[in-house]
Amino acid sequence: GVQTCALPICTDFAFKLLAYANVAVGLAGVAVLARLMGLAKFAHPAVVLLFWCLPYTTLAAKFNANAQLLSVWPWAAAALFGSLLYSGWRGLAWSTLLGLCSAAAMLSKYYSGVLLVALFVAASVHRTAAAWYSSPRPWWALAVTLAALVPHVLWLKASDLAMLKYALDQGGGQINLSMILRFALAPFFYWAPGWVACVLVMAIARRRMGEPARVLALLARAWKPEGWRDSLFWLAFTPWALSLAFGLAGVVELSTPWAIPIGFAFPLLWL
Repeated sequence: GVQTCALPICTDFAFKLLAYANVAVGLAGVAVLARLMGLAKFAHPAVVLLFWCLPYTTLAAKFNANAQLLSVWPWAAAALFGSLLYSGWRGLAWSTLLGLCSAAAMLSKYYSGVLLVALFVAASVHRTAAAWYSSPRPWWALAVTLAALVPHVLWLKASDLAMLKYALDQGGGQINLSMILRFALAPFFYWAPGWVACVLVMAIARRRMGEPARVLALLARAWKPEGWRDSLFWLAFTPWALSLAFGLAGVVELSTPWAIPIGFAFPLLWL
């Protein structure tokens, strides 16, 4: 017969506890990211807004390959800005964390490549970009990333590149417009409660609730960059835009749940 395990670790409660512990780690990363970006006053409001967003509530409980990225992506971004901001041993520590988080993200799901591109773009437009690239910090972070991935590369070689072949087979050159449209709208229906809540609080504070046109303008303004050198905008926008580009090119067939981890910086952008 089939025996069931009576230990707490085998219960549904333990599984969900693990899923939301993963969320808590990610939320802490968002708060740290806000402070390192000079947005400390928005750290707690951003976390509160994420509590209103589906990836951090109902969708997080699934704890699948997409949900597990909720913890590692924000910390990779926070480590990037720590590396950009600090030099010396402190900068080296943040760079080491950047390398480890980047490797962990890729080991969790190859889709995290879009995050790595977003980190590169955000760093390249940052005001300290020139000094950062001329320092050892980004190259040390890259070396740590590659070193951490060596065991995985060896495993891929031993398995005849099985996982890599699987990942490359996800597109097949076909363009699924229905899935692309769903993914394009994901930032709005996954994060709509937090987005609307943020704007409504601002509208109430500015006494604009009686002016629908002004409220709609605020909804649009929440997504606008503050110029082309807005690192926060590129950090938030790039994973979504790059995913759409891959979908339109037929490189991959997009799946809406892939969008679960992409919005960790959205509340900071709205605020």
